[in-house]
Amino acid sequence: FYTGSFSNKIQLFDTSGEVLQSVSLRSGNGITQLLESSNGKYIYVVSRNSNKIDILDIRMGLKQICQLDGFSSGNQRLKGDVLPNSQGLVIGTDRGDLLWYKDAEMGIECQPDTVQLCDESIPCTSINPQEPSVLAIGRGDRSSDKSQVSLQQLTIGSVS
Repeated sequence: FYTGSFSNKIQLFDTSGEVLQSVSLRSGNGITQLLESSNGKYIYVVSRNSNKIDILDIRMGLKQICQLDGFSSGNQRLKGDVLPNSQGLVIGTDRGDLLWYKDAEMGIECQPDTVQLCDESIPCTSINPQEPSVLAIGRGDRSSDKSQVSLQQLTIGSVS
């Protein structure tokens, strides 16, 4: 299994808890989420204060092979999700956008399809495992003048 830290360190452990591999990244200010691609070849690294999502190749010893542009996290911790059947990665931004990186599963730099959903942060995006065309999103932040959490279901037409 993999772990990420606020000091930008990623470690791979075996089942007995021994560290098999350790990698440090330079981008961002603390890793908030590690996602494994549905094809099992890549790790997506989401970090605070970053404008990119790092892609590491598992087969190449967690070597950083590219970054996904268009992402914006600020100081807030944002969480995304991986679509099944190698259909990419979805994640919200601190600007209220939903990003869909359709070609992320190929391990290449790609631009996201972007949908402006609201004027507040989208800290959490989750795929319904039984109905992968339906997403749940969290909206808002900790400020008192905005709702902390609301859920919204979205259907993305070409995802099945």
